[in-house]
Amino acid sequence: MEKLKKFNTKEEYQEWKDSDDYSYPNVCKVADEIVYNDYPDYFWIEALEDVEVRLTNSSATKYYGSYSFDHINWMNSTTPIIVRTGNKVYVKSTDGEGEPCYVKVSGKHNIGGSIISLTWGDDYLNRKYFNSKYAESQLFKSCENIINAKDLVLGEEFSPNSSAAYSPLKHLFEGAVNMITAPKLIKAPLLSGCYYGTFKNCASLKKSPTIYGDYSGSGYHYDCSEMFKGCSNLSYIKYMGVSAFTKEGTDQSYQGWSYKWVSGVSPTGTFIANSKRTDFTRGDSGIPLGWDIYLYDVDNDRYVVKFNVNGIPYEYYTDEPKDITWNEFINSEYNTNGFTAQQEDGETAKTIKFGDNYVLLSGNKVLITDKVILNVSYTIGQPTQTTTEEE
Repeated sequence: MEKLKKFNTKEEYQEWKDSDDYSYPNVCKVADEIVYNDYPDYFWIEALEDVEVRLTNSSATKYYGSYSFDHINWMNSTTPIIVRTGNKVYVKSTDGEGEPCYVKVSGKHNIGGSIISLTWGDDYLNRKYFNSKYAESQLFKSCENIINAKDLVLGEEFSPNSSAAYSPLKHLFEGAVNMITAPKLIKAPLLSGCYYGTFKNCASLKKSPTIYGDYSGSGYHYDCSEMFKGCSNLSYIKYMGVSAFTKEGTDQSYQGWSYKWVSGVSPTGTFIANSKRTDFTRGDSGIPLGWDIYLYDVDNDRYVVKFNVNGIPYEYYTDEPKDITWNEFINSEYNTNGFTAQQEDGETAKTIKFGDNYVLLSGNKVLITDKVILNVSYTIGQPTQTTTEEE
């Protein structure tokens, strides 16, 4: 058993289940209730209204796959399946390593369980990745009736067949315009083409799942190209890799790992970056213009504000992503070199001083009310003096 957890409330338990720290199987004590979470179930569809489900091959030329309402009695798909509001139907591939079982649902629904059962069938728990013999499976492309996919498990690894042209997760949810929540992503180094256009044009998606790792190969690899392109309501991304973003330019043939990955997202939002990152390129192939940036320290499991004064680095840790003021910094344990705040004659606000000198930004005095600017280099000295002679 990997996890033994205790929670005082159901809200705390659900927050953990939705977090990046969640792993299975586990046993949890939630208030006075004992909850056991096993390995992921077969892929399932939960009807939010009475729906008709069709299981087909990629070209929809024949019925394909099998289904069950109770995990015991399985039936081959030969006709549309009626699923009533609030009920689930479980789905698996029938030949274990062939063509994926495609799912078409007539009305609003949630999806969950393991996507792997749609290609590996009953053997899905012994497999770590979603397999496909087809260059772009596009399994849920243009599925406008998906509402929530947060309980969908994509696997532990990427398919070894992943490439710029051949990736089972490429364009996976493209055009799922009503999908509100996305599944957790795979905690593994990125492979070429792995998330190419995965959430493209998911206009209802507001928060991205955490993206892990960096590309493990070389060349034009397209890992996350167009991943969130057209996600007009997306306002939160957490990316824990540290590799440089794709270079912007007029040469459209250059499509590196993040090419146009955030083109068309919300004009304002929050970007959580790995604290070890040094490239903060802005734009459609980097961090969106107009978004706030915060750093997350993976090793310490906390957020951190990093800056330097005269080349000496300083860090201020917080439990949540937040801006801090110089007043907060000088009154904290992180003020290790004795910066002080002093009221100057004729000044309306205190300035930050180091001995007889000031902390400066672009030659101007820093005030206690000023926000500490992430990754900025401050200096120590006397402010630039500008005098104007009276006529």
